[in-house]
Amino acid sequence: MSLMSKYVFTGPGLLRGIDTAFNMSSTQQGFLEIISGASNMLTLLRPDGEITVEIGPQLNTASVLQQIDSQLKAAGASRTSSIRASMIPWFEVPYFSQTPASHKPLDMLIDVNFDFFIETPWYCSNFNGTISFFLFFALDSKGHLQARADGDWFQYSGGGLICTGAIDSMLTSALNKARTNFVQPLLDKLITPAAGIPFSLIYIMPSNGSRTLGVQIQNATLAATLGLVPKV
Repeated sequence: MSLMSKYVFTGPGLLRGIDTAFNMSSTQQGFLEIISGASNMLTLLRPDGEITVEIGPQLNTASVLQQIDSQLKAAGASRTSSIRASMIPWFEVPYFSQTPASHKPLDMLIDVNFDFFIETPWYCSNFNGTISFFLFFALDSKGHLQARADGDWFQYSGGGLICTGAIDSMLTSALNKARTNFVQPLLDKLITPAAGIPFSLIYIMPSNGSRTLGVQIQNATLAATLGLVPKV
């Protein structure tokens, strides 16, 4: 039997923050997705046979965190939070205006992000900010799962006119390299268990994608979940 999941978010931002999930059985067939920006609500009709892959916990393993911290240290920075993951529509991705036709406006990506700290010389204040890598998942013509490190972004506070340019240049270069040399290989490894399996449908849900009936309180800024429906 299908599952109707309704998620109400507290924000800030569309589909972000604490979410209240209402799960109920449904006799409807197929897949349905409705996004309501006015009420910050997402409704999904999730088919029976759905396979879920939670994105978030897999990124907070000791091995992954060690590799991230090593790369940050080489760039003169340090991580100050766990790795978070949240769903985000393409039109809300920070670099959307640079290449708006890269995806459909309501295509969902996953924003994998963490906080960072950079100590600067005495004549500038230290930097605190957030680094994001945006992940795009899709099915190819044969229904096989594909994953791409779509882009990266950073924002910060602190510093000063003398230090800002150098920090911008350093972070831009470091993130571009990390996206190609670290994030993409990590994504390829993450989807390896699904290699060769044909799917008919893919979608993204907030938090852990639980199918437990009833009401659940979750945090959509910490995790996101892929929904995959195998071909029959």
